[in-house]
Amino acid sequence: MPPKKIIRGHEGADSSLESLRGKIEFILRNGYIDERESFEDLYRESYRIVLAGRAKKYHDMMTEVIYKELISRFESLIKRALGVLIPAWATKKETLTSFGSGTEIEFFTALEDFGKESTFIFSVISEITEYLDMAYRRDKRLPYTFPIGCNIFRKIYQEQVFVIDATESTLQDLTLNWIMREIERNRNQEMANIQLLRLTVQFLKSISEGAPSSHETPYSICEDIFLRNSEKFYQEEANAWLKHWRQDAYFQQACRRIEDDWNWCLPIFGKISTNKISNIMENQFISQQKEQLLGLGASVDAIKWLQNEGEIIRSRALTSQPEIPEATWSFSRKLYR
Repeated sequence: MPPKKIIRGHEGADSSLESLRGKIEFILRNGYIDERESFEDLYRESYRIVLAGRAKKYHDMMTEVIYKELISRFESLIKRALGVLIPAWATKKETLTSFGSGTEIEFFTALEDFGKESTFIFSVISEITEYLDMAYRRDKRLPYTFPIGCNIFRKIYQEQVFVIDATESTLQDLTLNWIMREIERNRNQEMANIQLLRLTVQFLKSISEGAPSSHETPYSICEDIFLRNSEKFYQEEANAWLKHWRQDAYFQQACRRIEDDWNWCLPIFGKISTNKISNIMENQFISQQKEQLLGLGASVDAIKWLQNEGEIIRSRALTSQPEIPEATWSFSRKLYR
């Protein structure tokens, strides 16, 4: 039997890998490198492990560690933000009215902070594992450390928070109900938390990117509910205006509503969703109301004017307020670049 080939300095590669594992776990858990270590030492240790032929084992270890630490922090986040409501959440006996606005804001703010911190951590770790990416993952056509972390973050989010296929998901319902309530408050000229609303919707967009077009995503579910609620809102508003006002007052209110909703929808939902809203408004305020408007004395030309005015408002909004890119949030800026 030929003697086993031994490469000097490589005998301890497995123990080095275990040592590096602990140091990566520390970074994922705490958000910074242990003060007893240096970036240069971690990089060299990572480099030597790849040279020793442990690249596949290293890749598998990194994927496992990122998942383990992220899911632990997700569970901790949920328990911290909704701690007093965990028994109700677990038994499913309480309704969503049990969740107060303070708890919701705490949860969404903590989720935003977690996303930002995770982005930074993935960046640090990806620099440590740079040689693994270049010498192994590139040849094997495997994702690098940063997208691995982002994909795992998205996967756990949909497992723990926004469970698409679940018949009942309290946190998913909480998220959607809060978004719709803030939209309703804004439409009713009440004090809505627009900044947090925008961040939450942008988060759902970011976490949904990369999914097959045929699949439901957190954002597609949110958009669908938003559009259905909007259709009902515009229908009820149009009926109320037609019942109590003259046709000229109806035109004024319809134009104002179209412009107002364009102005706040565009930076929150983006161009595609706002175009869908425009179509719903045109249908509910104009197409569905033609007979009633004619009955109030409106001419066909006047109705056409209202339709054109909607197009002018939309064009002006698109020109003066281009769609806010997905990069409004630091997490989404790096998550899918």
